[in-house]
Amino acid sequence: MLSWGGCDDAKLLIPATVLLRYLFTIAEIRANENLCRELQVDVEEECQKLGPVDYVKVCENHPQGVVLVRFKDRNDVQKCIELMNGRWFGGWQIHASDRG
Repeated sequence: MLSWGGCDDAKLLIPATVLLRYLFTIAEIRANENLCRELQVDVEEECQKLGPVDYVKVCENHPQGVVLVRFKDRNDVQKCIELMNGRWFGGWQIHASDRG
């Protein structure tokens, strides 16, 4: 039976992923063995300000310098896109989009 204040009122979280492009070059990743981990930590710290993050994956061999950010709640994806799209990072302008 459904009731006011029961577990049927819990917020349903639907995860979603943001695609961040142009955060690095393959040459930069190859030249600095710590860069991949540093990017992962930096991006995760910045994105956690917007909402809970499931994971951050640096696609170290992607020619467009891609980092994927998986949020626990799809509502945080739009906030991330608004924050990151057009932002400058390491001399490159970031392009942020919904991976969907």
